[in-house]
Amino acid sequence: MRMLLVEDNDELAETILDRLRGEGHSVDRESNGEEANDLLRFSSFDLVLLDINLPGRSGYEVLRSMRSRGDATPVIVLTARSEIDDRVVGLDAGADDYMVKPFDFRELSARRATSSPPAPSASTAPPNRPMWTASCSSCVRARCSCSRSCSTTWGAC
Repeated sequence: MRMLLVEDNDELAETILDRLRGEGHSVDRESNGEEANDLLRFSSFDLVLLDINLPGRSGYEVLRSMRSRGDATPVIVLTARSEIDDRVVGLDAGADDYMVKPFDFRELSARRATSSPPAPSASTAPPNRPMWTASCSSCVRARCSCSRSCSTTWGAC
């Protein structure tokens, strides 16, 4: 799974990166909300792990920007903000889930699994077309064939 971690705390970010990469995931990291927002405009991810208190642009602003341009990438908010009002704001902004720091990695793994896009099945493939595979995250999202070495055949990107 390809993920984007948006976290400005270097020590926490390294811990999360080590754990997720150890589980076999491809994880990019941004520490600034504005830079994360720019990256999300041009790159596809299967999941975004998003802090709220960020330099440049808040996580709420990044999330609202994603949703306003039609980006349906699942987002799990990871934040120290624990008040109910904060959770409601995050979920209303378009978060798929909300976790309060400190958190247990077992819970993050469980929530990540429920926020991931479902695996493709024969019933979701169009007639007379092969089913797409998860070998290329941009193809799974766009349901297309691209220049990457994946096995999709849905048309041009």
